[in-house]
Amino acid sequence: MSKIFEDEFMELQSGLIALCLEALDGIKAEKIFAYASMEKYVTSFDAFFEIKGQIKEKHEIALSDDIQLALLDEGMADLMKIRKVCEKYKRPCPTEMKMCYDVTTGKYQADYKYDPVCGAETGICSDDIFDAWVNEMKQDEQNSKWRKWFGRG
Repeated sequence: MSKIFEDEFMELQSGLIALCLEALDGIKAEKIFAYASMEKYVTSFDAFFEIKGQIKEKHEIALSDDIQLALLDEGMADLMKIRKVCEKYKRPCPTEMKMCYDVTTGKYQADYKYDPVCGAETGICSDDIFDAWVNEMKQDEQNSKWRKWFGRG
């Protein structure tokens, strides 16, 4: 059976989550949050985690600088593969993906945007969006839509 767009697209997203899990190298996380921005001229990737009920960024856990850089570099390479899959199947490429994987249940959720989110058109930087998402999750740990989706809200 040949692969279809949805199979290849989901396989690459799963690869991003697996990459984040691998970077943790034994650190137990309950959730993986991965952010991707694939605008016209700028592509970026980053991730943060829920560990022992608290939202933690990469630099707040025991990940070496080398592992953090490898995570970002390999994530960027995977985003380029996502772009190529979208082109291959003549599908629009998301400009933004917010992905969340619940390690304990195996549930996965993603939000996609297809309009410009950051860059010259909006005057917003992808780092600002990522930081805002981290802060939202830290401030709204009890009522976040992600927790509701995972049945814990």
